[in-house]
Amino acid sequence: MKLICTFLLIMMSLVTAEEIKQYEGYKLVWNEEFNVDGKLNSDDWKFEEGFSRNEEMQWYQADNAFCKDGKLVIVGRKEKRPNPTHKPGGDWRQKRKFIEYTSASVISKRSWKYGRFEIKAKIKCEDGLWPAIWTLGNEGEWPSNGEVDILEFYKGKILANTVWGTKKRWNGNWDSVKRPLASFNDPDFDKKFHVWRMDWDPHSIKLYLDDELINSTDLNRTINPTNRGPKNPFRQPQYLLLNLALGSNAGPLDKTTFPTKYEIDYVRIYQHKVAPIEPVYVEIKPKLAAAYQPQAGNNNYQGKEIAGIHNLSEAGNFVNKKLGWGEDCDTTGYAWEANGGRAANLVADTKHKTEGKLSYKFTLKNGWSRWVMAMNGKKTLDFSEFKQMRFAISSKHAANWDSFALILEDDKGVYSKIQLKDLGFKADGQWHWCTIDMAALEKTGINTKKVSKPFQIAWGGGVKRGHTFHLDHLHLVK
Repeated sequence: MKLICTFLLIMMSLVTAEEIKQYEGYKLVWNEEFNVDGKLNSDDWKFEEGFSRNEEMQWYQADNAFCKDGKLVIVGRKEKRPNPTHKPGGDWRQKRKFIEYTSASVISKRSWKYGRFEIKAKIKCEDGLWPAIWTLGNEGEWPSNGEVDILEFYKGKILANTVWGTKKRWNGNWDSVKRPLASFNDPDFDKKFHVWRMDWDPHSIKLYLDDELINSTDLNRTINPTNRGPKNPFRQPQYLLLNLALGSNAGPLDKTTFPTKYEIDYVRIYQHKVAPIEPVYVEIKPKLAAAYQPQAGNNNYQGKEIAGIHNLSEAGNFVNKKLGWGEDCDTTGYAWEANGGRAANLVADTKHKTEGKLSYKFTLKNGWSRWVMAMNGKKTLDFSEFKQMRFAISSKHAANWDSFALILEDDKGVYSKIQLKDLGFKADGQWHWCTIDMAALEKTGINTKKVSKPFQIAWGGGVKRGHTFHLDHLHLVK
């Protein structure tokens, strides 16, 4: 009998190993399959205790989390007992005389930097429930340590977020996507297990649900403006949290069914077989000609040639502080005229910006046109030493245009035209980051060693007088 049991255990472990998916370019570095009934392994997991954050209603305790039938089960219960931390005149946690709801929050003792985080789970989609799969950085205070919400659900929406620090303490800079549950077109959504995934490298965090991309964050813009955390919180190790919160942002609990379960089938952490290379930013210091230094509202250089436009990036040492390309480069204005005049007005905008003091605001007229940075005469730029070009762009009107594109061109007239929506742009009025990989650019046939027109923005089709877009933070990455 003992031999039969041993054989069965071995066979079960082999089946489990076979079921673990492998991904090209990744290796599995850690996983938890929850295959042993009972308590979680204390070498790998710990628990939050008590009232925690957001004035949520639950009291977190280890008793509400256990492994059963190959799943981690987190149970939310309605149960009343005295609050052992009660203190009249204390904070919101201490003012509560009673514990009225209990749940669990499970935290990994391990942390990881970059890779693929994959978690299979089943959530209940009732009002009042707030299940989450999320990560926090090891160093710094919240939110400057960096938070990634691989999954949040409440009030009928699935959320995928990243958040980092602002100048104001305890206030985060959120990159958030909220998808109505109905948009997944599955009336049995909460009766099934789903796979939530984070793909993370030095340049981006991409969040998926069942292989559908929900949100993508450019990590070259996730910069903490204070010393309350690392300069970039998403270039440090992060640990994992699995919890079921109750009430607060999720709404009242008077119609919520108790007890309720949040089930996790597995947690798997993959990392790149070849370690990602951390980006190195360089600052180009060109010889400055009589470059135009724009003032807010000043458009007297529309359509004119100017020896370099500066202030497109005003950040610190990690980006090109001046991308006017120096005295050899002109900003040549617009390729076409519309309605007897220039196709757009260009002014500096000190209110809508991603960094520094200003961005460039383009107010368009009817028709197709483009804004061009071009090298003087036979001068060219060598882009081959750079890995990427990045810039931030914003528009709410571009959703109505047939075309909104980036164009780069070499000295032989070979050019590449790429629609901005394919580079990460969304026409929602928010800032979005666009990235051009130079290696991919070379494959189009452009000679990146001799670039004659290093930056062009083109628009057209559906453009109406008064439509706008903003451009900011243009820089190269080595």
